Amino acid sequence: MEKRITQSGSKLPRQQCALGKETYCSFVDLQENRRVDDPVQYEEEKALINCWTDVEKCIFLDRFLQHPKDFRKIASSLRNKTTRLC
Repeated sequence: MEKRITQSGSKLPRQQCALGKETYCSFVDLQENRRVDDPVQYEEEKALINCWTDVEKCIFLDRFLQHPKDFRKIASSLRNKTTRLC
């Protein structure tokens, strides 16, 4: 029986699957409502857009000690920062 199975005339074809295609990771940034293909590069670029300078950090700390958790007042003393960024 085994000889008959191994030497049979029919051979099963090799199955093909869709995994051979290139796969990649992406996510959707809900704040900007767009798809991002390279999340690492996107976050690096996003961090460089509105960096905090040392002067801004000092001003923030000083205003935070004066008005704890009142980020609207803190943001009013910082020129390039919004309440959300504070």
